[in-house]
Amino acid sequence: MEHLLEFRRRLTASLGVLWPWTVDFRYAASSAMRRALNRPAEKDFQVIKFLRTRPGDIFCDIGCNRGQSIESFLMFNKSCQVIAFEPNPITFAKANLRYRDNPRVKIYNVGLSAEHSRK
Repeated sequence: MEHLLEFRRRLTASLGVLWPWTVDFRYAASSAMRRALNRPAEKDFQVIKFLRTRPGDIFCDIGCNRGQSIESFLMFNKSCQVIAFEPNPITFAKANLRYRDNPRVKIYNVGLSAEHSRK
């Protein structure tokens, strides 16, 4: 079974190199499946549903990538706000497009660091 999972991972990575649109398709399909099954992007995020939060409490996502964690925050907490940061302009654009109409989510195209830099 482990060999099959490794094969699948390598195959999807290779397809993404040959046909980049397949990566976007895979992310969209995974996201739709997670929402339909009410499953978070990572198993650990199920703890969010047990957090005692008040309306307007803020979740912070540092390095939000395409917004998988944001999806989990919103799935399990119906009143939170999300502030996210993503330095990569390509993945920032994808996450920002995905959540641009959601007033509970604000994404910034910056990286967070202990030092000031433009590298």
